[in-house]
Amino acid sequence: MLIIENILVLNQLKHYKYSIKMLQDNFEIFNNNEDLFYMNLGICYQNENQDFKAIESFKKILNSSKYYSESQIQIGKSLSKLNKLSELEDFVTTQRNNNVRSVLLTFVAENYIEDHNQEKALESYKNAINDNPDNYDALTGIAEFYLKQQNYNDGFYYWRWRVRKGIKQNKRFYSDDSEIMSIDKYNKINVLAEQGIGDELFYLRLIPLLQNKVKEKLKLYIDRRLIEVIKANLIDIDVYDIKDYKQNNLYDEVSLNCGSLPRFIDIDKKNLKELKKFKIKETFKLDNIQKLIGISWISKNEQFEKSKSIELAKIIESLPDSINHQIVNLQYGDVNDEITKINESRNINIIDTEYDLYNDINKLFELVSKCDFVITVCNFTAHVAGSLGVKTYLLIPKSKGRLWYWYGDKNDWYESVEYLHQSQDGDWGDVMENLSEKLRIKFS
Repeated sequence: MLIIENILVLNQLKHYKYSIKMLQDNFEIFNNNEDLFYMNLGICYQNENQDFKAIESFKKILNSSKYYSESQIQIGKSLSKLNKLSELEDFVTTQRNNNVRSVLLTFVAENYIEDHNQEKALESYKNAINDNPDNYDALTGIAEFYLKQQNYNDGFYYWRWRVRKGIKQNKRFYSDDSEIMSIDKYNKINVLAEQGIGDELFYLRLIPLLQNKVKEKLKLYIDRRLIEVIKANLIDIDVYDIKDYKQNNLYDEVSLNCGSLPRFIDIDKKNLKELKKFKIKETFKLDNIQKLIGISWISKNEQFEKSKSIELAKIIESLPDSINHQIVNLQYGDVNDEITKINESRNINIIDTEYDLYNDINKLFELVSKCDFVITVCNFTAHVAGSLGVKTYLLIPKSKGRLWYWYGDKNDWYESVEYLHQSQDGDWGDVMENLSEKLRIKFS
């Protein structure tokens, strides 16, 4: 139906109110398919965060309809968004379809996590997986649950299912390695780029923890921008551009996504502390600069850019007067106008080197290495600073865009990185106050 195509376009453009009006104005077109009307109307209401109306719409779908199972899942999703945990649990008990119940139990687990009830969250995840062993949301959910608890053995065992989930969502995975539980028998082990470049750096740092007999078999296929840095810090390992990777399916060869490496490493706090800091060759100097603060305030993650990013002005305002450091821009992308505006309005001089910090990652590494400390949001710069061992204050959103390794006060993965968390979604006020107080004490 043409109207459904138009609704999809409007939803992609986030014009949800227009979608709702278009549906309501054309109800008669759905004369013989009212369930399709209510399904689409409910989703539009959901997108507009009118979840009570969404639930009303989904409830009008007949249990004989082909949309019925999906409508039950969407009701559960809306109850979850509304934090109606008790109603959601009651709703689960009414379901006879195992797959539907499994999805709903995943919502229940997520709500328990929000309520800080870890025991109930774990129980709900396990019940969801029991109802449907192929529920990849529950499988990756329980993986993140364990990883946040620093239970790395169980966490990375379940983390393998992120690949199946990602493939279903058309995310970048070059190999489905979910079923591979041992790599000892292979003579060649390809380690492949996955997801974002920050994830690549995060996981590639762990290679020294692999057994020597495994490291000898490795070939890395990674983002070309990382090649020089990785070659300089992971000696005697072959490194190639991921674009040159070709799957051969040879019996003595296996391909692993880089995020699967920890599954074959006995990870604990002790050996993570023993990881050597990355080093970078000096190629330029900043004239007459004694002490540097590096700042990065934008995440380019398409899904979470808004929730992970912060205004440059907020960072500048948080710096106490007692700091006598020069500020240097570490933000990749076109931010010249924003820097110029801040420099003029605040009468300061943020150094902008004019290097292409997105494509010339070596320069970003070198610039970070020259900093006394770094203030950054959860983006690639945070991984660069952590891998170099530079003191870093990391500004972390409460939920959207916060990855499992950005939990707690200080994690095992980057010893030099201090975490500053939002207490409420979208509100950076308490984070900035916390940062300002820490810097005031540090430089008083």
